[in-house]
Amino acid sequence: MKFGLGLGWQGGEPAPFDDANVALWLRGDSYDAGTGTWEDLSGNSRDFTQANASNRPAAGTVSSQPAVVFDGVDNFVEYTSWPNLAAAECFIVTQLDADPPTHGNSGLWRFGGDNNLGYVDFYPYGDSFIYEGWGSSLRKDALAVNPAPTLTLPRVYSIRTASGAWSLHLDGNQLASTATNTVAWQTHVSLGTTNPLGTAHTYWLKGKIAEYIVISGGCTAPQRASILNYLSARYGILVGFFPSTLGNLTLTLDARQVVLNGSDVSQWTDLSQPSLSPVQASAALQPAYIANDGDGAPAVSFGGTGDPNYLARAGAMPIDADADYTQVVLINPLNAGGYSFVLSRSDQAADWCGISTGGSFAYGKLYDGTNDNEWSTSAPSGSWHMITHRRTGTTGKIKSDGNADATLTLTSVNVDPNTLTVGALNFGGSYLLPFAGKLRLVLTYSNHLSDAALASLRTWIQGQFPGVP
Repeated sequence: MKFGLGLGWQGGEPAPFDDANVALWLRGDSYDAGTGTWEDLSGNSRDFTQANASNRPAAGTVSSQPAVVFDGVDNFVEYTSWPNLAAAECFIVTQLDADPPTHGNSGLWRFGGDNNLGYVDFYPYGDSFIYEGWGSSLRKDALAVNPAPTLTLPRVYSIRTASGAWSLHLDGNQLASTATNTVAWQTHVSLGTTNPLGTAHTYWLKGKIAEYIVISGGCTAPQRASILNYLSARYGILVGFFPSTLGNLTLTLDARQVVLNGSDVSQWTDLSQPSLSPVQASAALQPAYIANDGDGAPAVSFGGTGDPNYLARAGAMPIDADADYTQVVLINPLNAGGYSFVLSRSDQAADWCGISTGGSFAYGKLYDGTNDNEWSTSAPSGSWHMITHRRTGTTGKIKSDGNADATLTLTSVNVDPNTLTVGALNFGGSYLLPFAGKLRLVLTYSNHLSDAALASLRTWIQGQFPGVP
């Protein structure tokens, strides 16, 4: 599986990112848990190894992609001839078991130049702060940060080091920077521990590494975007452009971020508020997970009336249906007939709002038990569609893909939902009108997105998932 510079990789195919000056490329599917060898795909033969069988990390997955699993006790891999790069930039995809760590202070790697091992890096320390000195002569304690995004979800952690410039980034967004920096390296480097020598200042990683890319000399802006876009699409990590920059994003469900019970989905992790993720405890009602829906991307599949599946979230609602809002779903409806709810918010009695399907249409819905507001757009069965449902004042809007909105002047309604359901309508505690089809993305905002904002969002979605018109 070696990657030859200028020759392509895996049978001569082009690398999936701009690979200019790549110094190291480790990916989960190039790791052999039996031998402890993590093969370098860059063509530079910088394989990381673990000769001792008891110290070898296991194989696992991150976002359904192969990854290397470190136990937080004694697992690590190492390389003993790291070059003295004048400048560099790295991208590492990680997912921790706990944040803050519960096994002790978390040590991601040894990749700095402090040879006395007095300054080891923490990702993170027990106080949830990151202390980092990758590619530098000293750890940047004054720049220690406690990132708001939880590190228990997959993240792209990246660092740039050059003479007089050093910066730290998470998911493409800068966390810290300084103009005080001297580039320095150790020749003996490691992943999974801060000290492969096993002496003082040894801390361990309890979590996973799915991919690690190092670019000698640092990246140009286009190359950086190429790498971030590749990692974003492969692992379902929202990088660079965040949909949250468009408004108050209150629900983010991505099919690349789910918790599985066998081949079914027991939790769809809400990337906006993980503690309020929609769940389904009953195995019989859990939607199916499709790792590859024929186009390389995953999907969550709902069975409809014959095999009802749904996920529910209780507690604080992501929108007030009496105020402006925007709901976006990426769906592939499979039922040519019948009325079903893709996404609903209800008070379990008479009020509900959300997105439903029926025939070859998707519907926006606001209902308070008396006034029934419904507006529709074309959504033919058997293909993927980005459906956007918006309210602004007394106007309801719905559109599919890049088409024009269908609009409706709303009858005055008083909708006060207090539950959220994906795949059905919660009415009086019964889950009715189950959705038949597939979902890849669900976003809700507590504001009305402009047409320009939706165009930006659609461009981002088209870059994340195949088959979006």
